[in-house]
Amino acid sequence: DICERVDLRIVNKKVLESLVEAGAMDSLQGHRSQLFAAVETALEFSQKLQNQTRNSQASMFDLDGDSGLAPALPPLPLLEEWPAADLLNREKAILGFYLSAHPLDRYREEVRTFSTVSIDAVDSRRDGTSVRIAGLISDLKNHMDRQKRPMAFFKLEDFSGSLEALAFADTYEKHRALIHKDAIVMVIGKISTRESEAPKIIVDEVIALEDARSRFTKSLCLAMNLPDLADGDMEAIKAVLANHEGGVPVYFRVQTGVHGDYYLRSKSIRVKPSLDLLESLRQQLGRENV
Repeated sequence: DICERVDLRIVNKKVLESLVEAGAMDSLQGHRSQLFAAVETALEFSQKLQNQTRNSQASMFDLDGDSGLAPALPPLPLLEEWPAADLLNREKAILGFYLSAHPLDRYREEVRTFSTVSIDAVDSRRDGTSVRIAGLISDLKNHMDRQKRPMAFFKLEDFSGSLEALAFADTYEKHRALIHKDAIVMVIGKISTRESEAPKIIVDEVIALEDARSRFTKSLCLAMNLPDLADGDMEAIKAVLANHEGGVPVYFRVQTGVHGDYYLRSKSIRVKPSLDLLESLRQQLGRENV
């Protein structure tokens, strides 16, 4: 329908593919990978219809459905949707930003909790200030220093913006396995404002976000309202905690209703924080209670 109504000399294959990748076709039947793969077929089909119209033949919208003259619409190809990361990367390549979601969405609480400053607030920090920022690596570029050793420039993105990061040769050599495009990491370093107007971070260390949980989590706190807990809930919670034994203490903020509220620390339970642990507990207690 779209392809038959537009000027195909202007709205060409590349334009249509870009519209699909940007999400502009999301209201149509099928998902983005199917629509993207169908662009060429749609163009060929609609070109034939436009040629028929120019030759004074009936278009598909003028044909009587009972006449048998309407050509059968080609079906969409049977394809799985693009993986979420691929879909978002295509979206950003076209628009310059993520629109339907953000690659960090799954780690939103970790980014907020473990970062000492959000990127949009970096310019308020003095030159040389030590910071921790959790985010996504993008626009990675490798260079050689004066000793012909590899170093890296990259952008670090969180939910508030992006910041240029510089990993000199020693740092890059030590952490290069984690410094790659689309990696979700914790960057530890110092703010530099001397060389340009825009602040950057001089990287001292890069760690995986999973390691950041273990390294920077001081405690796990679970809020629970006793009247709302069903039979067996406490045993289920205890089993989850037992399956993630580690060194981080566990606290309970217990609302009893008529008997008041209590803040308790477990003497016997210590855990190793992980996304699996948090998600399991959130399923039991609700996201806001973990």
